[in-house]
Amino acid sequence: MCIRDSVYGYNDFPRTRPGSGGWTQPIERACNILRNYGTFREPSFLSIWSVPFLPYFFYLGKKKKVWYFLSLIPILSIVLSRSLTGVMAFLLAASLTLLIILFVHRKFELNLLALMTLFVIVIFSSSIFSYQFPPDQNNCDDSNNECICYTEDRLDELKSSTNVPDATFGRFRELASQGLDAFSNTAFLFDYIQDEGFSVFGDGFGYSNITFSYAADEATKKLENNQIIYRNPGQVVSFNNLFANILMSTGMLGLLWFLYILIDTSRRLVFRYTLIQPYVLVSFISILFIYSYQAEEIAAHLAISIAFAINLQKNEE
Repeated sequence: MCIRDSVYGYNDFPRTRPGSGGWTQPIERACNILRNYGTFREPSFLSIWSVPFLPYFFYLGKKKKVWYFLSLIPILSIVLSRSLTGVMAFLLAASLTLLIILFVHRKFELNLLALMTLFVIVIFSSSIFSYQFPPDQNNCDDSNNECICYTEDRLDELKSSTNVPDATFGRFRELASQGLDAFSNTAFLFDYIQDEGFSVFGDGFGYSNITFSYAADEATKKLENNQIIYRNPGQVVSFNNLFANILMSTGMLGLLWFLYILIDTSRRLVFRYTLIQPYVLVSFISILFIYSYQAEEIAAHLAISIAFAINLQKNEE
């Protein structure tokens, strides 16, 4: 058995990362679980773009109940993306939104809550939504028609599990048990900032990633058979932290200005109250959580939250 050219009979469109190597990122990988990408090139991008909009579904649901049921669509997309950041951000946003409904509005339809809870339990516990790609043909024994899936370590094994809780919460427990050392990118990032330092104006967006990528190549290279092997040659490595990205790209001046915008937005959302204000605040908090583990771009949903906060103040005035 070998990998097929399509998923469920449908061909995937090309997905590329903006790296100097120009390599593609196909959905199909031997023994890996089919993750929900949507139209994004990375499953986690789908989930982190979906989470901040969930509180607005519940806000609209207070007016029309159909929005509660429509929220099940992004929830399903988030869970099936198997993104650890996305799922954790979803649980954070869902918990805070539920607290708002219970303590601010002091009213919630229990039958609706039971239905949505059941839905979440089903998609987390059922393997019906999981599809594992077959092993590569090189790992198959033609004599007994047996194929083996090899995993590098426990994290790789959990990531390729058909069990959704193992693929998400199991990975979280494994990472938490190893401490900061488990987050190799984060540990390396801290060392990189300490070694390289930072300037007042930074290196510029994009160029800072390139210099970081060169350092990552040097840190991860190995000597095998008298040859230097790089882990991801030609790949532009992400900081995986927006605040670090802004610090290295725009320097202390840019980071301080960005923090001022975040603090000012928080002030506008905390000290003013309208019906939509708590939901905007939850969306804003989930965005800040996501940006601690993502650094690809300053996404549109952050701009939407800031615009909401400014508009709330203008309406009040």
